[in-house]
Amino acid sequence: ESTDWDPATWTEPFAAAGARSVVITTKHHDGFCLWPTAVPTPHRADWSTERDLVGDLAAATRQAGMRFGTYYSGGLDWTFGGLGIDSFEAMIAAIPRSDEYRRHAAAHVRELIARYEPDVLWNDIHFPGRETALALIEHFHEVVPHGVVNDRFDLRGVARGEFPADVVTPEYAAIPPETDLPWELCRGSGGSFGLNDAETADDLLTGRELVHLLIEVVAAGGNLLLGSGPAADGSIPSIQANRLAELAGWMRTNGAAVHGTRPGTSDGGRPVTVTDTDRYVFVLDPEPGAIVELEGEGPVELLGHGRLDEEPSTSGSVAVRLPRAPAPSPAAVLRLHGGDA
Repeated sequence: ESTDWDPATWTEPFAAAGARSVVITTKHHDGFCLWPTAVPTPHRADWSTERDLVGDLAAATRQAGMRFGTYYSGGLDWTFGGLGIDSFEAMIAAIPRSDEYRRHAAAHVRELIARYEPDVLWNDIHFPGRETALALIEHFHEVVPHGVVNDRFDLRGVARGEFPADVVTPEYAAIPPETDLPWELCRGSGGSFGLNDAETADDLLTGRELVHLLIEVVAAGGNLLLGSGPAADGSIPSIQANRLAELAGWMRTNGAAVHGTRPGTSDGGRPVTVTDTDRYVFVLDPEPGAIVELEGEGPVELLGHGRLDEEPSTSGSVAVRLPRAPAPSPAAVLRLHGGDA
């Protein structure tokens, strides 16, 4: 069904929504590969695509100015057994540990590195054999010196400081996580990463909730990796595409407060990001005409609007009045000159 799929139908809305990287699921737990692998599964014939979906997306992603990453389910492959999962314990027991699978998975990852030189090497669940995993990571960094490796080759080892990782990946989790490493929250638009026919629009984050989540993550020092589940023909269902479009509309005006920033000190409970020269204060669900008191000194600029006139302040800081008839927005962003730590 993917014969006529155009990867630009993904990369264009992703880039418009502010994405800086795209990570594709090259092989999920079912063991099916989305590239024409030279390492076929020994237990299932023709268990990969004829079209190089991974390569086509890699080219389109880079053409659009974004980084490209490859997700690989190293810890589960149901062609090697393990089905009948009805609990977390059963899932752990389903991880294949045979030498046959270790060699199979390692060959796949080496093939992904050789074919696509991904900027992000994103393993899931676990990886069989610590020494094998370490050798793969070393090889990856030799081929892609700037490349980023996530923590799921060995979650426990990373947590104990005994295994290397460049980023930790909390999933549908409270933020920020307890870590000294960079982190990236991953989750789907709804309760599933892929397309789930049982989900309706009511099950997905609204555009407002998505913007608020992005602000929460960025203001806490993280990245957001948002799952987008396409149909078999590669189309992104409208209930997901509409959310991305809402996020894109907000990012067109307010992206400066997200990209290239770091966490700042909260301003009256409001999320804050900073650069070396500017401080961005997020006003969630702004009320038209409301007076907002801020720490620091003016002038104050409302992104997408311009400089705001100052109002009398009761706190000795600066106060401004939001426009009385602004376009509806899940969050207004106020910029003050002078960054902070």
